[in-house]
This record gives sequence, structure tokens and C-alpha cells, in this order.
Amino acid sequence: MIPSRWPRWTVILIGLALAVAAIVTVLVLEPAAQAMAPKVEPTPTLPLLAYALPLSKNCQNCHFDQAALANAGADKGELDRLTIEPESLWTPHGRLGCVTCHRGTGDTEDVDAAHVGLIADPSLRFSEECLLCHRTMPDEFPQDQLRTPHGRAVAHGAEMNVACSDCHGGVGHGFDPVTGEVICPMSVCLDCHRARQLDSELSDCSNCHIGPHDVAAAMECNACHQSTEVWQEVELAVHPVELVGKHAEVQCFDCHQEPNFKGIQYTCSNCHQRPHDFGSDDCTECHSPAAGWKAAG
Repeated sequence: MIPSRWPRWTVILIGLALAVAAIVTVLVLEPAAQAMAPKVEPTPTLPLLAYALPLSKNCQNCHFDQAALANAGADKGELDRLTIEPESLWTPHGRLGCVTCHRGTGDTEDVDAAHVGLIADPSLRFSEECLLCHRTMPDEFPQDQLRTPHGRAVAHGAEMNVACSDCHGGVGHGFDPVTGEVICPMSVCLDCHRARQLDSELSDCSNCHIGPHDVAAAMECNACHQSTEVWQEVELAVHPVELVGKHAEVQCFDCHQEPNFKGIQYTCSNCHQRPHDFGSDDCTECHSPAAGWKAAG
């Protein structure tokens, strides 16, 4: 209600004033509200990766057969490198088809046209190729007791001149770590580290291996693990007790406490119950493990 003495058109002015005030309030508060609202990141859209196995038949016809490669003009000294085993098609990467990763044109018989735009080693462009599929790569594989430099390789691989194939080889071409049929031997790691003068990476086993036991305070890993090809292969370099006779047949943790090898003083009484009162705790004064524990000298 407005006073009776006010003109009727005053209502119009009041309405206009309220409308203007509302508009100004919205214009002032909207930017502040937007600034305070949580940011919604758009879902990134990955580029479309063409599944090109059906388009790779002519690649296979040539690269499966050394005679076909030679007829196509391949250097005789390169035939072994360029030949692909047909079984490689059954690996996870092989099922993708040649053109999916290597590009080129796989549905033509013209050799020159087939190799236009070819990428010989897609892993050299891993940020554009490999990472399209392999977006989550852990740095540790506890089930295999291994550590990997995936994080550093992805972040700094290009500047360090490191590519996926340096470790994983030619996946889809006979070497495929996904299937577990072929394992990259440790010698590959050592050769690469020596070439790059990564001395610290060579001396610290824990850079690559997750030990099932912690012996760092007591001994070096290579006191037991001598092989660089099969890490599980144990061959003691030195042991306080000569491992002959029955001692050579027992497992480490039959005597030692897991996981740190503590709790043993390397005396016979640690494992053997003394059957008599005479003599000292040094059973080897009379007994020889090599001759049999019951044989007394």
C-alpha cells in the first residue's frame, strides 16, 4: 500500500527501481558466485586410435616371408630384422594390427605407398602413441618384486632419450611382457645403465628389486643372489657355517628368522638339541656335517 496522496504513477517508478536493483544485484553477485563454485574439469577426450588389424594384411604378407621381403627390395642383411613371426599376431599388441601403431598404408601392394608415414619405432613417440592405451603405469610390481622407472621415464623420457622399447623391446614382435612368456633379462638393464653411466643405479639393488626380506642392515643382496639373469637363483658367496652335508639341503629360513635373518648366532645349539652333557657347544669338535651328524670323529 502506498500513501493516498502519492500519484498513481509512483507505483511504476517503484517497480522500475526494484527491477533495476535486482538486475544490478545479479550482475554484482554472479561473478562472485562463479568464483566460489567448484570447478568442473571437462573429461578429456582421447584421440581415436584406429583398430587396423583388417588393414594390415599386406604388411603380414610381406613381413612374414623373407622371399617376399627380398622381392620387395629389402636389403639381404636386414631380412632377419624385418621378418616377423606369425605367432606374434597372438600377443596382445600383435592383435592390434601393424597399421594401428606403425601407421603407413597396409591395404596396398605398392611398397612405396605402404611405407608413407611409417613409424618404425612408435615408442620413440611414447607420449603420443604408447600412452594412449597405457595411461596407468605403476612404479612397483609387488607380485614380481620389481620396481620400474615408469614415472621418471614418462616425465623425462624424451629429454633423457629413453623410449619404451629400450626396456620392453619390440612388443608385438616376439617380445611381449604382458603375456609373461618372455622376460626382459637383468643384463639388458645393466648394459643400459652402464652405457648411461648410472653407477648408483647399478650398486643399489633396491632401485629395481623389492626384497621379500630386509637384510640391508646385515648384508648385501649379492652375498646370496649371484645371478643377474634369474634373481631367485641363490648361490652363497660366503657363509659363517660351511654348507655341506645336511646343511646344504636346508632352506635359508629353516634356520634364519624371516624376514631379516636375525635370531641366530651360528652355533650348533641354535638348531640342534644337545643329546649329552659332556663336551662344549662347538659340536664340530667331534661331529662333521659332511660325514653325517651322527658320525663322531
